[in-house]
Amino acid sequence: MVPSKTNLAGVDSSGMKTHQKGAWVVVRFRRPQRKRDFKKIHIFVDLVSKKIIHCIMTKGAASDSKQLKKILRQCNWMKVEIILGDKGYDSRECFNEITAYGSTPGIKVRKNASTKAKVSPSRRKAVLAQQKDMDKWKEKVQATMRCVVESIFSGTKRRFGEYLFSIKEKYRRVEMWLRTILWNVLIYPR
Repeated sequence: MVPSKTNLAGVDSSGMKTHQKGAWVVVRFRRPQRKRDFKKIHIFVDLVSKKIIHCIMTKGAASDSKQLKKILRQCNWMKVEIILGDKGYDSRECFNEITAYGSTPGIKVRKNASTKAKVSPSRRKAVLAQQKDMDKWKEKVQATMRCVVESIFSGTKRRFGEYLFSIKEKYRRVEMWLRTILWNVLIYPR
């Protein structure tokens, strides 16, 4: 159902609320909820077929860049030419991981990024390319396709809700995997 090779893939994360507790207090007494608990869902998406290849659930405060290594190791069976990500993945480790995976990083770097990255030649190359001509770099890595990942998050939250209904952690992971499988089945006819 998921292809073994693709030209373009994207990685991103979004938050999922874990419960609606306190909703009655907010309605009845007009008091805002003090504690906001959520989980972060990191997905790896084939941008051509719009299928979710892999997803990980972490705590809400988890860093995006640290999860990329785990995702790529779990998806070592798939060959990808270009991997797109947002500025949350702008780190030397992410650029090195994507290059080691055999792909080209399509991550937009910060405005004040240094070109003296001796540890990460792929990040240095991306910084120089983006500083030289941003439009040419965007066209080369097809950076406008990154919006597909955002639309997949939007679509899954609209179809399945933005809450995780399970209470225990292991069942929340199962629920997330079931949502991923269901999304891939729903998108398959397209």
